Amino acid sequence: MKIIARKFIMPILFSIALHLWVPGLEIFRDSSAHSPGVSLFLLIVVRCIGLLGVLFVWEMLIKLVYVNCSFRIRRWGRRAISKGSVYGALVAIRLDYCLGQLTFLLCQGWRYFDRASNDRVWRGLSSWSVRAGLARVARMLFSVPVCLSIMSAYFALGACEFPVLQYCGEIIDPIKGSISLGQLLNVVSVKVPAVLALLPIFSIVFYLYFYSHKRDVRRLVEKEGIIYRKEVVLLYEKLLFWYERNAYDICLNFEYVVGVRSSLVELQIRRLFPNLQSSDGVGFLRVEEFNDYIFERELSGYNFLEIADLQELCDLVQRLSADELDRFVRAFSVYDEDIWDLYYRGFRRLRTVETVERSLFTKYGVRSWIEEWEPYLWAVDRDVVDSRKELLESSLALRIYEGLELLFSIDRAMTSLRRYLYSSRAETLILKVLSRDK
Repeated sequence: MKIIARKFIMPILFSIALHLWVPGLEIFRDSSAHSPGVSLFLLIVVRCIGLLGVLFVWEMLIKLVYVNCSFRIRRWGRRAISKGSVYGALVAIRLDYCLGQLTFLLCQGWRYFDRASNDRVWRGLSSWSVRAGLARVARMLFSVPVCLSIMSAYFALGACEFPVLQYCGEIIDPIKGSISLGQLLNVVSVKVPAVLALLPIFSIVFYLYFYSHKRDVRRLVEKEGIIYRKEVVLLYEKLLFWYERNAYDICLNFEYVVGVRSSLVELQIRRLFPNLQSSDGVGFLRVEEFNDYIFERELSGYNFLEIADLQELCDLVQRLSADELDRFVRAFSVYDEDIWDLYYRGFRRLRTVETVERSLFTKYGVRSWIEEWEPYLWAVDRDVVDSRKELLESSLALRIYEGLELLFSIDRAMTSLRRYLYSSRAETLILKVLSRDK
């Protein structure tokens, strides 16, 4: 419904605005008395060009506004994490999501560049054909902006008593007057037996279609496709069960990570700069001693989440991302935007245990973030330490924010999946009532 609505909302609004205010309309009204057909055609072209131009400018403007606003909202969310506010970060994520939904409705979804491959062989195989060109022309002629431009142009010239309907009436009236009801019944009585005699021929055509070799092959493909569709549905149901088992623990873990983010940064600073003097004048241990003993002891003191069945999640995502199920997963996910978003952007971060642990900030994920930075084996100034500490804080806040975004995307997809797979109480009651009536 959203895809259909986005094709009508802004074109209708801009078409009404152009219909109420278009400069130079008097020129077409004056010329309509001499050549009404040419005036109508030219006005349609002008209205169509104007509407497409306005929609193009609006598309560019709304996307530019969305990019700037989304950047500011995400920066606000990262600052909320730096201040220890998980609620503020989630508010920013929800606001960014709502802004994306609004932008989706207000844009037309036009593509302004070709995403095809630059390979010459591929471009030669998928070259332009007459059939594809005719299909593009037909879609353009029957598009919403063109239809609205035709209606707007006719109503604009209709106010000047544009005689299009009169011309159509002049053509239809003689036909209606020349054929009486008796003649029409006579023609029907003569032609109907002939049509009935041709029905066996049509039945033969349908028989050849439904029982031909091509139909048998397609039936085999459809039968195999039913098995894959069933597997996709069951895999998504298992994914829903996994999330319901671990959702609360994952939420508690994110809240814990935000609470200990400052101590994690301090631990990282101590690891990166072992020869640095602390603020009270006590020196840190050397790198070898710190890594072998103190780092392990202090890191083990944190109560990060450990997910026992994490491999099950990765196996489900890998199976849903398999090549043989790709077409069926796409067909299942495309009907809901949240499920599609998880499939299109979230699955890439859930395919391996390592990426999942980094995204959900398990103990291994935190360790991997710490070990990404190489320690300094030489003496450095305090300014270098301060800049590195600021960089670590922003990096950790960004990683936590991206993890919360992934969790929000999974939660919305699972909510939609729950409504998609199971009937509500009202739907169950209606089905029971209908089954009793039968």
